[in-house]
Amino acid sequence: MDALDSPESVDELYASWGEDPSFARPLMQGDVFFDVTLPGISDEPQRAQIVMHPCNMRRGANLVPRVTMAPVADYSMLATDWQKRFRIMPLPEISGAGSSNAMADLLQFTSVASNQLSPSKRVATLSDAGVLLLQQRLVFTQTRILLSLDRLHEQMSPTFTELELQEDWVEEALAAADDSQKQEVLGQAAKDFQSWLDEDNRSRRVRLQNVREHSRIRREARAECLDRYT
Repeated sequence: MDALDSPESVDELYASWGEDPSFARPLMQGDVFFDVTLPGISDEPQRAQIVMHPCNMRRGANLVPRVTMAPVADYSMLATDWQKRFRIMPLPEISGAGSSNAMADLLQFTSVASNQLSPSKRVATLSDAGVLLLQQRLVFTQTRILLSLDRLHEQMSPTFTELELQEDWVEEALAAADDSQKQEVLGQAAKDFQSWLDEDNRSRRVRLQNVREHSRIRREARAECLDRYT
């Protein structure tokens, strides 16, 4: 391995783009927001991408008070930028297929009040593969150490599974709720999921660290959702 990786397609990079991401999806490293004020960078609200590691940005279901973000701007992108321009995170067609390209500036980090990050202001989310690409670039920009995506995935797999399960859990809760209750249910269901992981002296959370346990935890989470919400 002697070069930074790149996605095979735009579809591989994003989990959601060009449409509103699901409110059930937890906020995650790589999410792009609009109308964010970036202290020390600009007083004008603008687009920004979360660059903080997901394990650092929340305590249980709640975001920490401040989240590290990088400014996002329009950008005339070349295919070679994935390998040559390592100080940016390319965000091609950020607003949907055929739209303009953008990039996050990985040299301009700032700490943003997390209460600015309403899910209604989220315009794009990265796929698991996209998050790994971002992490690879962040590590290389700061250290010049080139880590493989496989090595990064080994470390991130428990987090990816946890957030996947939380999204599925909250989706089930929202589907079972009346329209007038959805906003309240959104926050409560995320807390309920985190509490479920912490039951029995945090045994499920410990098991998440073992990839071989993930299928069984998925089955357990699905069964618990059906019991609670159907």
